[in-house]
Amino acid sequence: MERTPYTVERIGNMPAGRLRNLHEELIEVDRQAYGGGPAMTDGKYMAIMTNSSAGVLVARNAEAEGTSPIVGFLAWEYADGPRADSEPSGSYMYIYTLVVLPTCHRSGIGKQLLKHFMALARPEQVRLHVRWDNIPAMRLYLSAGFQFTTARKDAYAPGMHALMMAHPAPAICPRWPPSETNAVVKGAPAEEEDPDACRGPGPNDGAVVS
Repeated sequence: MERTPYTVERIGNMPAGRLRNLHEELIEVDRQAYGGGPAMTDGKYMAIMTNSSAGVLVARNAEAEGTSPIVGFLAWEYADGPRADSEPSGSYMYIYTLVVLPTCHRSGIGKQLLKHFMALARPEQVRLHVRWDNIPAMRLYLSAGFQFTTARKDAYAPGMHALMMAHPAPAICPRWPPSETNAVVKGAPAEEEDPDACRGPGPNDGAVVS
């Protein structure tokens, strides 16, 4: 089946009324994607849209007449330091969230949003956090050249851990799974160095942490 074409645009300066309408659209997409509760606070999205060091890319149906509803978006912010003590120092672009409506999954929207953002971010390093059990998201980021760097225990909620990924990859690639991740998620000892350590889960792997 042929995929529906989508357009990607960056939210820029606009009248306050239109900004509020866009903000409500983002919140609704977020709520649908995350089962009723937004991944971030409502105020955070508005702060990103009005911050010159941050931004939002939105995807719309290119074939719809007029201004079509938002079907996905990517929010980011420029950062000048690590978000946790275990993370590398230095400036980078941080992806807060990449969200696609559940009804539009597997349509290439996430890949299109990420491709546009990576072109916008170049040559800055890009970092993000992903839930340790979110296999589809990890595969998307791995396909774009991201690699795993560190792990954060209980980052989203108790028992809901996060893996940090970065592009370009750090000079020294950590083990896969990172030794911190074994300790965080499984309580297992660090594994022996693996020549394929940076590849992450393969297309047929069913689990994030072995």
